[in-house]
Amino acid sequence: MKKVFLCFAVTLILLLCGACGKTLKGNMDTDISRFWEEETSDTENTLKFITGLEVILPDSWNGKTVYDVETGPENAPASTTFIVSEKTNAEADGSGVLCYLSFYLHEAGEEQYIFETDKVLGLYEQGGKQYVLVLELPREMMYVEGNAELRANYEALSAYTDLIQVKTDEMSDFTECSADDLEWIEFL
Repeated sequence: MKKVFLCFAVTLILLLCGACGKTLKGNMDTDISRFWEEETSDTENTLKFITGLEVILPDSWNGKTVYDVETGPENAPASTTFIVSEKTNAEADGSGVLCYLSFYLHEAGEEQYIFETDKVLGLYEQGGKQYVLVLELPREMMYVEGNAELRANYEALSAYTDLIQVKTDEMSDFTECSADDLEWIEFL
């Protein structure tokens, strides 16, 4: 009888946890390290996150990219970045970055500095906090220097960064806007 009850209790807990996970789009906590938790994606190049954000990478990148997430600073995270890199360069020396997709916490009275080449996608509100979502492209060499093959691999993918699609229509509490709409965004 104990085993049956224990199995029932564990099953009930798992079901409840699964149900909670399905509601995160509308009720995310402010643990920004969770913003990049993936849901099941339809294809290798379509990435769906629990925030409702969807990123569609060019088909030509299929099987040629790797992903990483950086959140910081450690004591009081104020930003989290999803990094897409060309696989062979990333494996060689950690380079190969094709794009960054970042959430930056906005604190009242503070300026947010971005480069003119960066694209503000909008403002995301969670747990009473606001985060600006920015698509950033690298501004420096991102391939292994002196290696023609790795350079060619990187350049073959970086030529298609303009085909990256970022869909926010399934994100609760997201407002599409540009840097021009946010007076606290400053360009470097």
